[in-house]
Amino acid sequence: MNSRFPPLSHTLFGLVKHHYLRLMTCLLLLAASTAQAQAQSFCVFDVLGVQGPFYNAMREYATVAHTWGMDVNLKPYTDEQLATTAFSAGLCDAALVT
Repeated sequence: MNSRFPPLSHTLFGLVKHHYLRLMTCLLLLAASTAQAQAQSFCVFDVLGVQGPFYNAMREYATVAHTWGMDVNLKPYTDEQLATTAFSAGLCDAALVT
């Protein structure tokens, strides 16, 4: 099976996604360990919005976090500046931006 293209894990997107997923796991574990009863909100920047790969990865983590007893509300943004501004204004507890 010689392919002309490297596997996804060897591409730049694959490496970024791998490190991103590790970072989000650490953040969610940290947030879950505080045992706050209120929902956590995450501003998620993805150029493709709710159809994008980063938003979908965050959706998976929100599902896993729910099994830990943590509610995560995702706020999608297609404009990075708006996501950053919302986070700075305190509208989100965490933000995923580039």
